[in-house]
Amino acid sequence: MHPGSFLLGNPGAGFECSHEHGRGDRCISIHLAPELFADIAALAANSSEYRFALPMLPAAQRTMACVVGLQAIDRRCGSLEIEEAVAAITAEVVSRASEHAAIRTRTPARVERRIADIVRHMSETANDPHSLADLAAAAGLSRFHFLRTFRQVVGMSPHQYLLTLRMRRAATRLLETSQAVSAVAFDAGFNDLSTFNRRFRHLFGLTPLEFRACSRAFLEAPPSP
Repeated sequence: MHPGSFLLGNPGAGFECSHEHGRGDRCISIHLAPELFADIAALAANSSEYRFALPMLPAAQRTMACVVGLQAIDRRCGSLEIEEAVAAITAEVVSRASEHAAIRTRTPARVERRIADIVRHMSETANDPHSLADLAAAAGLSRFHFLRTFRQVVGMSPHQYLLTLRMRRAATRLLETSQAVSAVAFDAGFNDLSTFNRRFRHLFGLTPLEFRACSRAFLEAPPSP
C-alpha cells in the first residue's frame, strides 16, 4: 500500500490493513451494500457479479481528485453529497481494477517488498531530489528493470508518483489552511508558481484558488436534510 492506493476486499473475504507504529497516512474506509455495489459494477465493469481480482489498486491521477474530495467531506457522514462521492469513486475504482487485472502480470513478492520500501522512502522525502539511478540502486535493480517494475506495482512512474504525492498534499493544505498559494506551492517542492498552477489545474481541473473556493463553499454549506 502507498498513499493514494486502494485496498480492495470482496464480501465474505477477510483482509487487514495496518501501519507501523507511529507511521502511516490517513485512511478512509468505504463499505457498500452488495446490491449497491452490484449496480455500480454493472455499469463500471459490465457485470453485476464483478469481484475484485486484485488485493490492491495503485494510485493514479484519475482518482486523485476523488480521493482529496472525499477527505474533505468525510466528516459529513449520511449526507447526499458523501453518498454521491462514494458512488463516483467506487465506479472509478471498479473500472480501473477491472482494466488493471486484465493487463497485470505477477511481480515476485520479494521485488514488491523492495518497491514498497522505495515508495515509503519517497513518501517521507517527497520534497527532496531523487534520481532514477539512486532509486534503482536502493532497490537492487537495474534502472530499466526498476522503472518497469515500479510502474507495474505502483501504477505510474517514479516521477509521476512524486508529482501526484506533492499535488495531493498541496490540495489538502489548500483545504485545511489559509496559506497563500505561493507558500503552499513552495512547501510542496515547487520553486515556480506558474508550473505549480499549471500542473494543479491539469490534475484537478481547477486552479488552486478555484479549488479552495469551491471546496470551502461546499464544506460551509448546511448539510442536506
